[in-house]
Amino acid sequence: MPNFIHSLDAANVHLVLVSMSDRSLPVYIILDCFASTANNLNKNIKLVKAVFINILLLRRRLLSKKKTSSTLCCCYHK
Repeated sequence: MPNFIHSLDAANVHLVLVSMSDRSLPVYIILDCFASTANNLNKNIKLVKAVFINILLLRRRLLSKKKTSSTLCCCYHK
C-alpha cells in the first residue's frame, strides 16, 4: 500500500505545480517540498485541496467503472 500512497502524493504535487505554473504563481521547489510567497498562501491552499479532491474523485469514478465524459480539472473556485 505505501507505493499507492506515494503515487497519490506524487500526482498531487505534479498537478499542483502544473496548475501554479499555469496561473503564473511563484513556486519554489526543494526536494519533495514546494513553497510560494505569503500573499499567495490562500490561493495555494485552495489549489492543493482542489487537486487532491479531483484525484480522489477520479479514482472513485475509475474504480466504480462509471463512464463519464468529465476529465481531471486542476482548478479551484474563488
